[in-house]
Amino acid sequence: MWGLLAAFAFIWLFAATAFSTYGFSKVEASRASILQVTELFVAIITATLIGGEILHTKELIGGALIVIATILEAMPQVVVT
Repeated sequence: MWGLLAAFAFIWLFAATAFSTYGFSKVEASRASILQVTELFVAIITATLIGGEILHTKELIGGALIVIATILEAMPQVVVT
């Protein structure tokens, strides 16, 4: 049973990684970075809810700063002359 579970997990993770890598290669780097950060944000929230953990203020501020930095990086640059 453990072998089947490990095989299923490996195949699932391999497929998810392969498809997301393929998808990210077809979009702009700035859009791909927002998608990856969003994926991490959803994973953290889901793990927090499933695990019954509480995010503390430092963790919330850190996550907010990462999301803000990603959005700022993805915004088009305005050149002032």
